[in-house]
Amino acid sequence: MGRWMMVVAITACATPYQAKGFAGGYSDYPVGNDSYAISVDVNSYTSMSTAMAYAYRRASELCPRGYDVVDRAGSQSDFYVRNGNVLQNMPKSSVSLIVTCGVQVRPAAIRPAAIRHDDSAWWCTATDAGMDYCERTMAACEDFRAGMATRGVDLAACWPRPDAACFQEQYANGAVGPQCSSTVTLCNKNRDFVVNNPSAGTPLSECAVMNLL
Repeated sequence: MGRWMMVVAITACATPYQAKGFAGGYSDYPVGNDSYAISVDVNSYTSMSTAMAYAYRRASELCPRGYDVVDRAGSQSDFYVRNGNVLQNMPKSSVSLIVTCGVQVRPAAIRPAAIRHDDSAWWCTATDAGMDYCERTMAACEDFRAGMATRGVDLAACWPRPDAACFQEQYANGAVGPQCSSTVTLCNKNRDFVVNNPSAGTPLSECAVMNLL
């Protein structure tokens, strides 16, 4: 009985950030000059957004000077667990990234100026769909996550990055501030969303990489 309880306790834990093992984790391999394929598999107690955060974290370790996402995918596989007479589906998540180290930067028409460099890294979080958002401090990132949680949106745990790509936006209420993502590609997607949804605001600049000072 003790052994069975131990197995249940172990398997009921979320997958930690680790190289791939019994409970899941990340794996990666080079696919060309300064490019890597990264895959993350997690157990049923770990969300896809957390799996995506693990993938971005591994990309940051492989590319400490920054990277661009070439391709990204996520999927879930059925995993059934019997609970008494009930068969419960507890799907497992998998994500994959292909990244190229180093980021191609589009020139900024207006350099974002409202960013304070008062922390050791950028801090980013992501949705299950892979869109991410970055802040200059971990506290600001966690505040953003908490705010989205009140709207029913589950975001990945915040992870650090050495840089981020930002554009300056004038919001619908007239205020101006930066919108930042972990890569230029994702920043451009966020910027395109604002362009296509004028009620959200107006972009005042192109995306540009912001390094630590």
